[in-house]
Amino acid sequence: MPKVDDFVIHLKGVEHVCPIYYTKSDKKFRIEKFPAEVLRPLGVSFHKGAIWGDTQDEAEKKAHEYLNKFNKLQVTAERVLVIDWKAFAFIREEGEGAHLKPYIYAKYWKNIQSNSRYGAPDGKVALSFDYRLLVKKTNAFRENPYYNQYEPDPERAKYTQRDESIQSHEIVLPWTLEAEEFCKQFQRMLENSVRKMSDFLYQDPIELEAKILSISGALPFYDRSLDSKEDEPQ
Repeated sequence: MPKVDDFVIHLKGVEHVCPIYYTKSDKKFRIEKFPAEVLRPLGVSFHKGAIWGDTQDEAEKKAHEYLNKFNKLQVTAERVLVIDWKAFAFIREEGEGAHLKPYIYAKYWKNIQSNSRYGAPDGKVALSFDYRLLVKKTNAFRENPYYNQYEPDPERAKYTQRDESIQSHEIVLPWTLEAEEFCKQFQRMLENSVRKMSDFLYQDPIELEAKILSISGALPFYDRSLDSKEDEPQ
């Protein structure tokens, strides 16, 4: 009963080497030591983890069929929100003796951390926010969960199954409709704030001054009436 090859399986990061033998008396090929954890849930009758075939290809084809059936039983998939959130701000504490204290979620935001002891000069605010909707999956062959882009259309989903990497600073949360809506609203709020500040700053200087005065009630930057008086004859 000479050994002719090995059939190698990787289950959850564990390698299983299944020797393939040829039996001259039966003129058949046999894969031995096939994992019982695969065959038992399928209800397959086996002896010593052996899978038989008239040819080596036939025996290996049966082994692959069992693996595929087993994998379908092990697959899980759930939608998740992957959030990229970096922030720095001084938040005023409430109550007696209230003072500003730094609120930082910028462990991996090196360009902000390097600016000062707390990450940015006093009074500064820095924000970065983005989110993705992915599908977290597991199967019989991968040791760790993996992520695919979420696509609600089943037909299009067949072409968007590439793996998505998760960065060490990103936060993975279970998906809910409320959580996704909150992220959408928060992102819109930030975008609108940026748009309003840009519209406010990049406008006619005289109009900008008038808006500032109407908000603050402060005196004008200079009295334009003085310009006309200087031109009057003495």
